[in-house]
Amino acid sequence: MKIIKIKIENKHAYFGKHSLITSNKNSAGKTTFIRLLLYSFGWNVPSTKGLQFKKLETELTLENFDDIFQINRNGDSVSVFKNDQLVGIFDSKNELNTILSILTGVTQPQLLDNLLGLLYFDQEKGWTLLNRGNVIGSIKFNIERLLEGLDDSNFDDYAEKIKDIDHQIQGYRNILKILAYQDKIRYESTQIDWTYPDELNDKLRLNKLDISSLKVQIESLNEAKRENKRFKKMITGFGLRVKTESGEEVIVSEKNIIGFEETQSFIDARLSILNRKYSTLLSNKSKIELKLQEQMDLFDSESQLQTFNSLVANMNLNSSDVEKIISNLKIEGTNLKKKLSTEINNSAYSHKLYQKTMIFAKFLGVDQYLIDTPAVIKLNELKKYSGAVLHLLVFSFRMADLKVFQEKTSLILPIVIDSPFGKEISKDNVSLMYQLVHKYFPDNQIITASIENIEDITQIDKKYLFVDNMMDSLD
Repeated sequence: MKIIKIKIENKHAYFGKHSLITSNKNSAGKTTFIRLLLYSFGWNVPSTKGLQFKKLETELTLENFDDIFQINRNGDSVSVFKNDQLVGIFDSKNELNTILSILTGVTQPQLLDNLLGLLYFDQEKGWTLLNRGNVIGSIKFNIERLLEGLDDSNFDDYAEKIKDIDHQIQGYRNILKILAYQDKIRYESTQIDWTYPDELNDKLRLNKLDISSLKVQIESLNEAKRENKRFKKMITGFGLRVKTESGEEVIVSEKNIIGFEETQSFIDARLSILNRKYSTLLSNKSKIELKLQEQMDLFDSESQLQTFNSLVANMNLNSSDVEKIISNLKIEGTNLKKKLSTEINNSAYSHKLYQKTMIFAKFLGVDQYLIDTPAVIKLNELKKYSGAVLHLLVFSFRMADLKVFQEKTSLILPIVIDSPFGKEISKDNVSLMYQLVHKYFPDNQIITASIENIEDITQIDKKYLFVDNMMDSLD
């Protein structure tokens, strides 16, 4: 993937393979520009002081797999064009992964959720973010989710069970609050017309059934993709031969199996359609739930209180029983999380990621700090280090994430770095970082925002010098 240009209102910026956004002073708009670049993809990146992103119209042009994409964003509305043809208009709040899937070709939600953390180093949190945390604003990175998406094993059952247990615990905690209120109320009967709320609840139930059914279809197609790959590998491993019309015998290999890639492409296309339907159903679910809440608000508050009091007074529960249930659920959730963590940490991609991290850390001269931390999901322990050591360890790990992701998906992402000169980081260390990028990521587009002119430590083919502010400095 290569970013070609961005248009902000009536201003343009064009990008080369190695672009530098610099200035002679701080607060000239470099970070604002980088955030707007990411915002134009569809991510809900927080605005900078004095400039509301949602009031600006952006137009991003990029190239990926020989296709040209144009993304027009106005507030939460994002229009995506592919080779000048409109693909669709999406809501960035509810359909972000659909947008990213169209642009990248990646369908696994676990990978799409972590995409920003793979390509972007934020000047505030980028040099302390290891295996989990906020990339920028409320956009998160989580190594467990990333490894789930990379690995062919299916960890979704664990994630769903853990999520369900967390919801149950929260529900029982709410019940405890109600039980504390139980002694203060008296039974009062009341009649409320629940006809319309019941209709909405029926719609909500049907919507949830559709969501569940669609999820099964998506999971089935993903499994079909995996099975196809395993079947192809098995067939070619048999050493079978086929006889042509001329009588020549040909060994069956990956190169002469016809139609496999077309089948996989058809599945990918079907997945894209189903994911869009899935996003639409989720959006409709939110709308129905909002209408339900609005209807509930229409009822007289006293009647609601009377009904609530009636239900609470007749609850056949006590605090002791509920606390035991919560305790048991916590134990069950902890055991599941430990089991999931163990399986993820022992997965092939976890080992591959650690090996890449060690290679990059050795290149940067900080590999000795990883010897006592053999598990990538435990890298938060490295935050005991500070300054240049932590800076370089973070860079090693995050670059390893990107390398393994690219090897898995064949997608080459741009690398966006805001302020590579962190606290206590020397110019020699920054030079080493760029040497690593040039050696191990020769095909990636690099975009850097820095007050330091880095042209003497890395090649730059496109440069913008911000003088007073961003808009006046663009073309």
